[in-house]
Amino acid sequence: MTGWGEALRVINPCRNKLAFPKAADQSHGLFRTLLLLAGVSLIITLSYPSSVKAEQILDRIVAVVDDDIILFSELQQRLQQEGYSDNPDPSEYKTGIVHQILERMISEKIQLQLAERIGLSISNAEVRQILENIARTNNSDARGLAKTMQKRGYSYAGLQQSIKRQLLLRKLRQHEVDRRIRIDDREIHDQLRIQKEMNTRYHLQHILLSTPESADAQTLENAKAQAFELVEQLREGAEFATLAQQYSASSSAQSGGDLGWRSRAQLPTLFDSMVPKMFIGQIPDPIKSATGWHIIKLIDVRSNTAIISQVHLRHIIIRVDDRLNEQMAQEQAQMLFEQLKGNADFKKLAQDYSDDPVSAQRGGDLGWISIHNLPPGFPDTLANAKKSSIVGPFRSPYGWHVVEVLDRRERQTTEEDMWLQIENLITQEKLEEHYALWVRKLRDNAFVEYRLP
Repeated sequence: MTGWGEALRVINPCRNKLAFPKAADQSHGLFRTLLLLAGVSLIITLSYPSSVKAEQILDRIVAVVDDDIILFSELQQRLQQEGYSDNPDPSEYKTGIVHQILERMISEKIQLQLAERIGLSISNAEVRQILENIARTNNSDARGLAKTMQKRGYSYAGLQQSIKRQLLLRKLRQHEVDRRIRIDDREIHDQLRIQKEMNTRYHLQHILLSTPESADAQTLENAKAQAFELVEQLREGAEFATLAQQYSASSSAQSGGDLGWRSRAQLPTLFDSMVPKMFIGQIPDPIKSATGWHIIKLIDVRSNTAIISQVHLRHIIIRVDDRLNEQMAQEQAQMLFEQLKGNADFKKLAQDYSDDPVSAQRGGDLGWISIHNLPPGFPDTLANAKKSSIVGPFRSPYGWHVVEVLDRRERQTTEEDMWLQIENLITQEKLEEHYALWVRKLRDNAFVEYRLP
């Protein structure tokens, strides 16, 4: 090959046509399982089983990505690994599953090139640790794993390189996206305020001094003067209920103007923004509306702090992104679940595999969380989960999860609980948004040339 722009051609001396390696036999299932356990489900460039002769493969370039290329054989291998035909239909090169997989491979190439430019690397020790985890899961050691793969016709060195690439992609994301996420306390405070308002109820009294629609200026002025006079009397100690029964045109007059307990959403629009800022016992100046003058008093405030169910969780999340498609993310989560059911160290697996950088640093620990505040997918799954149980894998809007229920309790929600929950939700939303934007920007700024049929 004299340059990356030229097609790679190895001609079969017996036939002058393309010759594809046949799909791997059932031993491919073992190797696929190993890859999933390693967390390297997608980026795999491995030698073919030894039964396939290299002289039979005619290769070509299907895409140029900046200073690198993607070969037809690489695309073919990826399709095979994801359960599709290893001899793709040319009609799907520009649309359909072949196009989607090629686009993911292009995105990966771009990211790996960036990792190399900024000097990120993965040590042999990090790769060795992952391989040891795989071997232990299969009741073996690194040497035994290598022998098993060799017997099945697969390259142990290829697996090492695949693990290194996948770890490098994860490290790049942490370096370029995850560590740059900053949560302003004001964002949490604003959401906390809204949450508290939703859980807060107000007890009010109300007087309405109605004015006719056709009232003249003098009538309107008299109503205004009367409203301010009543406010003065109330501030000096007059009974609100007595004045409401005597003067109010509101339907609540007979009950002394009592509006009962109302959430902010149930307050009249005219003064719903005013009430949360009032102190108990306060009577503000009269409020003008098209129907007349309103006088209100805040009798009491209370928060709905009912007893709620909380769970103390550890979790591992596998995201669906450019590294892993839906099926592969689910299968990797399933492999992790099986390891945990076999008494693997949850903290270690979370640190090695979880795509949630915040909780991964704590071994996947999410702390105490109210069940009703968890993302969709969690409440139903955890409804009957017992203490110390491993649950999963299950889907949420953020990816595939495996969860350990450390403990359960019934308690009242505190402000600290709400703060931590809101912080976690905002962090997850920002991580998803920033990563998607970052990947799109990398793709937009890269040179990509398709060399498809």
